Amino acid sequence: MNQTNAASFGNTVQMLFATFHLPEPSKEVLRAWWMAFEDLPFDVFQRAAMHYIRVGKYPPKPSDIREVLATSLKNQWLSAEEAWACAIKASDDYETVVWTEEAAKAFGDVRHLLADGNEFAARTAFVKFYDRYVDTAIAEGKRPEYRVSEGWDREKRRAAILEARDKGLLTSKVANRFLAELSNERSDVANAAVGMLTGNVVEHPSANAKRLADLMRETLAKVDAEEKAQMAAKDALREQRRQAMQDRKRQIVTQAESLAETMGASDTQAVAAGNSE
Repeated sequence: MNQTNAASFGNTVQMLFATFHLPEPSKEVLRAWWMAFEDLPFDVFQRAAMHYIRVGKYPPKPSDIREVLATSLKNQWLSAEEAWACAIKASDDYETVVWTEEAAKAFGDVRHLLADGNEFAARTAFVKFYDRYVDTAIAEGKRPEYRVSEGWDREKRRAAILEARDKGLLTSKVANRFLAELSNERSDVANAAVGMLTGNVVEHPSANAKRLADLMRETLAKVDAEEKAQMAAKDALREQRRQAMQDRKRQIVTQAESLAETMGASDTQAVAAGNSE
């Protein structure tokens, strides 16, 4: 909030106090309430205050309004498990994903684990990152804002947008805009057919898309293999050096034992010679 909201903020607090039959707040009390909520947008505070007026049973403290706000916002976000079920689709270039920035960030944090084939570790880490990002968003009074990451497959794109609209993740206006764009595009098959009829034959777009995706995967796999080979070479060199050190230690011990035996034999011979004299 900023100073332009001061008057409206004061009126809202006064309405809260009046509703619960509290004395009119003093300037000091209003200042304390302002300090408790100045990090939030005014409309977020106002909605929480109105909600408390509807459901609150006791005279409100700032912490009560904060608790109502946190509970209200938390219920608007997908759980970590629900978010994972959506996010995991992002590992397929043909899938369209409707998710929040927080889910996208959490998935980016664990993508390397999926690349290594460790889906269990990726899921566990995703839950931790996602919950942290959502808690931060809630503390800032933010509601979930969903965005569309479009995949190559047109039909899957359409199905994902319709599902998101039906679940209320996308407004009808936003969903209809995406659907209109899909309707205005000719399908890949239609483009190929027009090309054959006009003599301007081009390769099917989905084939190009698939080849590009395959090429990207092959490149990433090659880089990953090279990194693993380098690590294996370093490990082999370290093992070679360790083995050489062990061999050198054994050699020193053997030499010491041999020297000890030689010295012992010499002493024995000297004693025997002395006795014979």
